[in-house]
Amino acid sequence: MRRAEVSRTGEDEPCREQTVAGLSLPRKAIALLGDMDVLPPGPAPFHFSEPDNCREAFIRCGFADPQTRTVDQTWEFGSPEEYFEAILRGTARTSNLLQRQTPERLTAIRDHVCSAASAYRKAGKVLLPMPANLAWATKP
Repeated sequence: MRRAEVSRTGEDEPCREQTVAGLSLPRKAIALLGDMDVLPPGPAPFHFSEPDNCREAFIRCGFADPQTRTVDQTWEFGSPEEYFEAILRGTARTSNLLQRQTPERLTAIRDHVCSAASAYRKAGKVLLPMPANLAWATKP
């Protein structure tokens, strides 16, 4: 048998925003202060964060016994500014959303994100929840 595994971070439901702060803070700031339409249309960014979507995709591809599990993770940064730079340079779609903002909008977004990230300071560090959905199945 072959086995497939995927992991995906993030959730798109507003009631769970605190669960995945590492991705929700910049996306909320862009929606509030920037332009979310600077990229061409793409797949829903958090589609595979939903366990049912993972299971359905595995089944459609001929895999059996799909399962999922949430893996708790925490992103750790020395400062809110360090966190913003990591998002700006180290993510896929969010980074591209940020880099395509006007300079004025990017500054406003950066200030908003850094202010929001300050709420996650503990013992001199910024600790942001970033759970991942781990999904796996077997191929008969």
